[in-house]
Amino acid sequence: SFCFQSFAFNDLYVLHPETSNWWHDPGTIEEATIELRPKGLFTQVDLFLTMSARNTPFENYDNVEIVLDFDLPENSLFIDSWLWFNGEIIVADLIDRWTANQIYESYVQRNTDPSLLVKDSPTQYQLRVFPLMNHNVRKVKISYLVPTDWTVSSVSSVLPANILNTTLIPTEKIEVKIFDHPNWTNPKIVGLENMEWVESTENGENLLFTEFDFSSLPNYMSLVYDSPMDESGVYVEKTPSNEDDGFYQMAVLPSKLLDVNESKRVLFLVDFEAGNSTEDNAEVIATLSDFIQNNIAEEDEFNIMLSCGTITQISVDWIDGSAASIEAAIADLSSAVLCNETNLPVLVMEGIDFINSKGLGGSIMLCSNAGIFSDEQLSDVLLDFFLAEMEETIPINICDFQTTNFNFYWIDGQDYSGSEHLYIQLAQQTGGSYLHTFDEGLSLEQGLEQVYQNSNALLGNLDVYTSLADGVCYSRINIGNNEILTNLNKPILQIGAYYGQFPFEIELSALVDGQVYSQQITTDGAAPSMDNNLVERAWMGLNLAEWESPALSNEEINTLIDLSMQHRVLTSYTAFLCVEPDVEEDDDWLGDGDGEGDDVVLAAEDVETSSISVFPNPFSHSTTIQIDAPENTTSQSIEIEIFDMLGQKVHQITSDIRNEQIQIEWNAEGLASGIYIIVIRIGDKVITKKVQYIGKA
Repeated sequence: SFCFQSFAFNDLYVLHPETSNWWHDPGTIEEATIELRPKGLFTQVDLFLTMSARNTPFENYDNVEIVLDFDLPENSLFIDSWLWFNGEIIVADLIDRWTANQIYESYVQRNTDPSLLVKDSPTQYQLRVFPLMNHNVRKVKISYLVPTDWTVSSVSSVLPANILNTTLIPTEKIEVKIFDHPNWTNPKIVGLENMEWVESTENGENLLFTEFDFSSLPNYMSLVYDSPMDESGVYVEKTPSNEDDGFYQMAVLPSKLLDVNESKRVLFLVDFEAGNSTEDNAEVIATLSDFIQNNIAEEDEFNIMLSCGTITQISVDWIDGSAASIEAAIADLSSAVLCNETNLPVLVMEGIDFINSKGLGGSIMLCSNAGIFSDEQLSDVLLDFFLAEMEETIPINICDFQTTNFNFYWIDGQDYSGSEHLYIQLAQQTGGSYLHTFDEGLSLEQGLEQVYQNSNALLGNLDVYTSLADGVCYSRINIGNNEILTNLNKPILQIGAYYGQFPFEIELSALVDGQVYSQQITTDGAAPSMDNNLVERAWMGLNLAEWESPALSNEEINTLIDLSMQHRVLTSYTAFLCVEPDVEEDDDWLGDGDGEGDDVVLAAEDVETSSISVFPNPFSHSTTIQIDAPENTTSQSIEIEIFDMLGQKVHQITSDIRNEQIQIEWNAEGLASGIYIIVIRIGDKVITKKVQYIGKA
């Protein structure tokens, strides 16, 4: 069975299948390789892990199980799982989850080699591998598509540092490979800025390669490319299935395409404390310079203040957003001094005074890595000073880029790090926003863009219509940004199907503050990052993710399972199962529903002398379960359990075997129509049968 969880949990542990599952020891990742391929709105991540039970109390002869619990960003899609066995690769089958669990457990009982990958919630997953001997290792590969985050200048995706950080013993060898694609330029990994990258080739593909050990592994990593959007804020990929149809991926920034921009007046405050981040003060100034050049529009106004013993102010007045003014301000900024010690209180007070003195309003964007303001009383005093200094409320939006040298503390049952408590209170009290780059796995550049995007939300009612010049688009699905009121400064990410011929047409209409904006654009589309099979799987995976929930009927679940298996995309109702080759198994795990040939034997011994029949099947009210007991089993007990396709037990009977033939009537009234699994246990023998109930709930 499964449930939908709402928490993030990452843990690698080893346990003995014959002991209670609550007692376990930490596992170790001996080696890891991350292969990364850009796939439009996704990044394909192939994660190779070699795992061991090193330094656990198990004996060398113990066959133990290793379990990895981990979380991924929402809308991630698992597409494959591999298990190595005696140097050979076993590629997983994708089958319904209930059957996969039964098969996995039976193989564990037989000391054969399975692995099982399941989805427990929209963000939580579990991988189980058996057996693992204390002196040996097991190697697996899990493959998934992780959604990308888009801004006007970059495209990023979160990498699985959380998984690598579950290891007990520091991993000696971690490899990262970034495969090349012409649509995606200037790749870099936030968290590995100081790594040396080598150009290489593998199976005809160009790539960048680096290798390091656990001591260089950050807590968060993300892959970042330059945004491939054109000057209109549009990016479209087409992936033809044949001459007349296929799939498309689209990213469009509504505010840019519609040319809807409200003028902004922003004061940038920069505070720096050496040793609290991977950037030095020169890199911080360079990053801010690039950000201003990429994000300040002609109708905007801005100014910059830098923290030092005496606050450095780039201009005595607001600076207009013309290209010449920005260039002059950047030149002044490049020669300005940003000290290595924080002077945050004075910086914020002078920033407030500047906005007060001009009388034109505006907002503050504070960029700081100061971590010393963790005392609750000091935070409250500073907050009171700042608020009292404001003649009118000034929104303060904060990008906290402290990534090292943390101090952790609790206030009112909530855990904080660095100056987080002060920053959160300051943002909340002024109507601003707060972001910690460390928590989000973002670079300083990405953090600035995200805070700027959040703080300058341009809300409106938006309608997006896609079509072809000679054809149609259909079955569109958006990734995020589906609110009724849309932030036009956040990209719309959409994947859909088309029939007909390009060029591709995008029509946007928006209602913002009572004013209507509309724009139409055509594009021929870029070369595909995904092949046709993979983009179709991604499209189906997103549809299935929207559909799946614990409240589905059995009929809906069966359809979802069929689509999941057909397109080989993991859902909460299916599982990736690898089993040892050359182990005899029944190909007809679920049968065909006709009551014949549906027995699945899950036992070590030969049980041909045992059989089960259910009649009628399908049934509308009640049905009879008839069991021909195996020889020499009289006086043993028999246990019958009946499960729905969610894995939830709906009925149970336990009795002694007194005759060679047992008949039991099962009345299913009150249950939902659909497929049910009957599980019969006699001693160490387990037989299952599928039945179909067609009554009314």
